[in-house]
Amino acid sequence: MTATAVTEAQIRALIEAVDRADQAGNRREADRALAQARAAAPDHPGVLNVAGMRALLAGDAGGARPLLERAAALDPASSMLWPLNLALVHRELHDDPAERGRIAIQARRLKPGLTTPEKETASRSSPSMMLVPGRQFRTSRSG
Repeated sequence: MTATAVTEAQIRALIEAVDRADQAGNRREADRALAQARAAAPDHPGVLNVAGMRALLAGDAGGARPLLERAAALDPASSMLWPLNLALVHRELHDDPAERGRIAIQARRLKPGLTTPEKETASRSSPSMMLVPGRQFRTSRSG
């Protein structure tokens, strides 16, 4: 069986379908669109990023981490979002602050002057921004 090539436009359309369904509150449709995107382009950084951020928003930081790490590894220089989204995962997992610092340094290399989640929040209980291409999410942490 041969795989069907998927264009970047088709992948983007699938990601947008996930976004639209999420914004409409239709989780079942968002899950279906994401499953279709992952089947069509399992190693596409944008698809991995959306899957990782949805896992993080669902409270599964452990599941989000490998998805976002893979997105960053596949496309390390194209987006400032990968290191920032990974920093949020590390924060949720209570990872070593030095590791989060290395991610923040990478983010600043991609875009000088970038504000990291650690700089944007005055305390661990204040909201932090989670980034997905074309979307912004807020989550709050306590403790």
